[in-house]
Amino acid sequence: MTSELERGSRRATNELVGAVVILLIVVALSPVVFVLIYRMTLTIQNYALGLSKKTKELRREKKRSDTLLYQMLPKSVALQLKLSKKVCRIPSLLLTCKGTEGSDCRF
Repeated sequence: MTSELERGSRRATNELVGAVVILLIVVALSPVVFVLIYRMTLTIQNYALGLSKKTKELRREKKRSDTLLYQMLPKSVALQLKLSKKVCRIPSLLLTCKGTEGSDCRF
């Protein structure tokens, strides 16, 4: 009977030691995990800020290019170009083209 108690006691001690080891590993790694999460969060925030700045710059450049396009071409032609429609020019007429090389142009 005492041998059974000793085996039970050893098993309980081993389980307790295992649980303590796992607890110590978790406690030791928690600060590392928190620091890594904090750094990743900062990196994501910095990326988002940079992306926001680039978006603003692109919008500003698009506005500038649109303004320049409207100054150089009639508004109707500029709008067709912005919509990716082909525009071909026959002496003094502007046509909207559907085909390649102006094969299907309408007045």
